[in-house]
Order: sequence, then structure tokens, then C-alpha cells
Amino acid sequence: MIYDIVIKGIGYAIRKAGFRPAFPILKPDITTGVIMREQHGMSNTIEYRIYKHMLGRCYTKTDKAYKNYGGRGISVCKEWKDSFLSFYDDMGKRPSNLATLDRENNNGNYEPKNCRWVNDTVQARNRNFCKLTLEKAREIRSKKRRGINGKGEGLTRKEIALMYNVSLATIKKVLSNTYWKETVAKTWNQP
Repeated sequence: MIYDIVIKGIGYAIRKAGFRPAFPILKPDITTGVIMREQHGMSNTIEYRIYKHMLGRCYTKTDKAYKNYGGRGISVCKEWKDSFLSFYDDMGKRPSNLATLDRENNNGNYEPKNCRWVNDTVQARNRNFCKLTLEKAREIRSKKRRGINGKGEGLTRKEIALMYNVSLATIKKVLSNTYWKETVAKTWNQP
């Protein structure tokens, strides 16, 4: 039989549970050895849903995203895997409805030093297949370019595209500040 620990302020109350969640967080009680499931009263919060999706991507082989996470060896640190409250203590409340959970090192695991809340722009830039970085976009914008008629000193857009191994359309969008805008990126929990 599974017992739940229900956290109420400082004290704990134990009650019998008749159901199992999709990802039960089971812990043996130190004194009795009885397996208990962590209760936190936050199962309907967005932070908990994000936490559950993180676990699913890393450990559930039938999850659509497993091949890009667990299939690549990405895992969740033991403290977070064992406890939503540890995850919540480290990451805190989602600072905005626009915030998503991001791993700063895309090849690293989900752990406190590698995770942060960011907006979609930062999340989209932090991908394995992304060829440009904000620094490269700044370099592109700073390069001396030839005039519209192709005359004068400097590089053509096509030459810049070849240098950075991206399309001419991408270079046009970087130069017009449509891609890699300087003011859009936002990261919340910075050390």
C-alpha cells in the first residue's frame, strides 16, 4: 500500500492513497521503510506540468520528444527526478506566462546549474541545428558591405552568406534586423 506525505505548513499528515499518478515520486520513509509519495498541492500548476513533461522527455520511450532528450542521453539530476519540490525550490515560480524551461548547454542534463527560465526567442536560438548566434549576427551587421549596385568596397550579401554557411534570405533578414533582434531575448533567473 502506498502512503502519501501531505505537507501542511511545518507538520506532516499521512493518509492512504487509492491512485497512482503518471510519474509517481516514491520515497521510502527513513523510520518505517514504507514507500511514500511526495505531496505538494501543486499538481495543477504550470510548473508541475513543465516538470512532468521534462521527466517524460527524458525517461518515457513512448514520448514524442524522447529521441531528442532521453534518446540522446539527456537526464534529470537525482534531486529533481526524485522530488518536484526540489525542482521548484531551485527554479522557482515561472516568472512569466512567456517563460519556458531551457537548458543553457543544449547537450547537458536538466540540473540547477544548467537550467533557466527564458522566452521563446532565447529557446529557439538555443538549438543544436541553429547556425547563427547573436555574436555572429552582430558580426554580419558590422561587416562592410558593397552598395546595392554591387560597386564599391566590402562584401556582397551573397559573399557573407557563403562565409557563414547560411542562405541569402537569412543574411537579408539579419541585416534588416528581422532575425536576431538585439532587444527581444530575455532570460529570467541569471546567476
